[in-house]
Amino acid sequence: MRVVSGAAVRMVTLGAQALSAGRLEEAEGWFKQALMHDGNVAAGWHGLGDIAAAVGRREEALQLYRQAVAADAQDVDGEVKLAKHLLEMEEVDEALVRLNALCAPGRRDLGRWTAGVWIDLGNLLRWVGRTAEAVEAYRRGV
Repeated sequence: MRVVSGAAVRMVTLGAQALSAGRLEEAEGWFKQALMHDGNVAAGWHGLGDIAAAVGRREEALQLYRQAVAADAQDVDGEVKLAKHLLEMEEVDEALVRLNALCAPGRRDLGRWTAGVWIDLGNLLRWVGRTAEAVEAYRRGV
């Protein structure tokens, strides 16, 4: 895991608080400041992705989530948000690859995302007709 400066972390935290309160312009400003300070702050990229997704800029959100993963492949939030966004955009093949990778044996802990990722994988597997695998994913998610 890479080390992020305290200043960038504070800016991302302020951005996340503004985003949670619905203050999108303020949040965007904080995330952009964090990225100007350190362009590899994954949380800044996926924060901007969350804003783009919230206002319907789906393709932009997809690129921002990809940037988050490129900035820090160990950042679980970025990986999960990318996979979920791919699923929402019906990018089935890539979503399946990414969800399977997130759920792979020996994979590090997904924290708060664990159940949701397994359920998303189950939904996608069911959607593509792989029912037995979907049932197993659902079991792992509950």
